[in-house]
Amino acid sequence: MQASMVGRFVPGRLAGAGQRYSVVAYEVHSKALMDNPLGDPANRSLLVLLPPGYDPERPAPCPHLWMLPAFGGTGRTLLNFSPTGEDLRERLDRLYEGRQIGDLVVVLPDTFTRLGGNQHIDSVGVGRYEAYLWDELLPFVESQYPATGRAVAGKSSGGYGALMNAMRHPGLFDAVACHSGDMAFELCYLPDAGNLLREVEKAGGLAAFRRKVLEVGLRGRPPRLTPAFRSAMNLYAMACTYSPNPQAEGGVDLPVDLYTGELRPNVWQRWLAHDPVQLVGSVGVRVGAGVGAGAGTDVAAGANVAAPADLEGVPHAAGPIAAALRRLKLLFFDCGDRDEFNLTFGARQLHQRLEAAGVPHVYETFDDGHFDISYRFDRSLPLIWQALSSGHTPAVKQTNRPG
Repeated sequence: MQASMVGRFVPGRLAGAGQRYSVVAYEVHSKALMDNPLGDPANRSLLVLLPPGYDPERPAPCPHLWMLPAFGGTGRTLLNFSPTGEDLRERLDRLYEGRQIGDLVVVLPDTFTRLGGNQHIDSVGVGRYEAYLWDELLPFVESQYPATGRAVAGKSSGGYGALMNAMRHPGLFDAVACHSGDMAFELCYLPDAGNLLREVEKAGGLAAFRRKVLEVGLRGRPPRLTPAFRSAMNLYAMACTYSPNPQAEGGVDLPVDLYTGELRPNVWQRWLAHDPVQLVGSVGVRVGAGVGAGAGTDVAAGANVAAPADLEGVPHAAGPIAAALRRLKLLFFDCGDRDEFNLTFGARQLHQRLEAAGVPHVYETFDDGHFDISYRFDRSLPLIWQALSSGHTPAVKQTNRPG
């Protein structure tokens, strides 16, 4: 990959050298994010966490973990102090001291947008965030700190981004951890459609609603938003990602009719083309649709299938994606059985389809909801370390509910 990244070390931001993880901060300029459709900055922060004793002046090759932020957060959010819990650095310190992980470089990118977050895939409605992450940031980071292997992980939208990028870039990663990631779109997204339709009507139309959403994203301290507006804003952000249309009102094609709420099948198919459940096991669902002209994925190159008019040129993906996932040393995903966005059921579907496709994976459930579940990284981080350091593939097709 060709890097177009300009990175600058931020003086005075190297902290905690010695027996703790050190945090190195960079300011980077992204060519991929210049002129993005939301007007988000091309200058971004980049945090790299180095293991105890690691000498950045004489960087030793070791495994790298990319942590993608959840919707509403960014890389720095993972380091937020919690009086009742641990931030990521404290967690890494504890796991390292307990010899559950070893020398692991952890990368925290900034992917925040004025829509409130990011799904970490390229979209003409949001920006070229895949190119930013893997064509720019990755070569830059590895030019500073050599990598012996790569993992990608995250929670919620970060987990979705981790899983999708492993599907879309076969061979780029050795291990993936997806905590409560978006999947089974009919269950996790469509329940919010009523809130979106009401908020759009209240705003005076989709274009006016878009302006309102982007104004919220500009403010230094966002106003108190109602749960209904947050729900509508989130679904609109997904439309910007999965079914953008720069020529349409509000810059998107919605999957439901604005007046009646009826499903619009052609648009909905574009959404399903980005649903991990559909991509793994459903014949005829295609990846890359609705992302923008010329956009596609590595996994589907050369496939030859017919497609409806709205999916023209977007090839069949289920077989190549399953093959890409089989190459991983670790595919881990979990979800709380009380998840407020119904992701529990999407995880069950993904588990069943991976089993049917013969894809080794570790699937777990736990007694909790969607929020405040960072403690689940205690489970995935040691597995990631085990996969990257030893090459051992953990238990195949394992379902487990920890006590």
